[in-house]
Amino acid sequence: MLHLKRPPRPATLDQEIQEQRARAEQEVRRYRDELAQGAPNPKKPDFPNAWGKYKAAFAEAQHEKCGYCEVRVIAGFPGDVEHFRPKGEVWALSENPDEWGEQRPSSASVEGRKHAVLSDVGYWWLAYDWDNWLLSCSACNSGWKGSFFPVADEQRVLPPDPQAPEAPLLLNPFDGPDPTEHLRFGELGEVQPSDDSLLGRETIKVCGLDRASLRLARLEKAQRAHSLVQEIRKATAGEAPDDEALDEALRDFRRMGDELFDYAGMVRAILQAECGVRWDDLEGIE
Repeated sequence: MLHLKRPPRPATLDQEIQEQRARAEQEVRRYRDELAQGAPNPKKPDFPNAWGKYKAAFAEAQHEKCGYCEVRVIAGFPGDVEHFRPKGEVWALSENPDEWGEQRPSSASVEGRKHAVLSDVGYWWLAYDWDNWLLSCSACNSGWKGSFFPVADEQRVLPPDPQAPEAPLLLNPFDGPDPTEHLRFGELGEVQPSDDSLLGRETIKVCGLDRASLRLARLEKAQRAHSLVQEIRKATAGEAPDDEALDEALRDFRRMGDELFDYAGMVRAILQAECGVRWDDLEGIE
């Protein structure tokens, strides 16, 4: 996962979405009134899609890659404008890892993934908020993340309240800490929390970032990055560092970790975790 700059908010956004936003707010009021009156099985609020038309803006800002897993969305998948904070419901995963689900062999779908509904009303007031949108592949969005949204337990208010402060436990490519500080990648493309990071653990679990297909997709680049780590260690060992070999290895890292390329976030995370070199330290290396 990369740390990116959110695309600029269109000046005409409020005007373009005002009708859908008003209708959604009316739907939420209707649903709450029916619940308060004890109506049996009230229909859940409807949120008219006004975000799909902005997919190109997020695709450009994210270099056409999923904001969570870095799969190249536009090249082979339709992708979705995903709501970071879910608009309709809020779910929680079981404490039992056996109920977190797994990817079906030779399939993008997920099996055995169970959830509990924490709230049948989500962050509805953010359904049309530019700062709550990002581009996601369908696997991350629908298959894994869904309406899961973990926050620090001591700050959780249910149903969500726009006035209540909370600390999200999911990494976001546009906001919050740099994901490379919370995710650690092995030579086989596997990922785990860096230094037992809670944000890293929850993001991997909720978005399925260690699913088999992603490990395989990342494998070749992960192996090359770890090979470069060995070259850096060899170049800096002993009393006389090999500056030429070090510079060459860092240049290779700089090329592989360019934000335009696949799994650049993984490459940057490997460089930082294994060599203690932050991406910003490579500025000026061509």
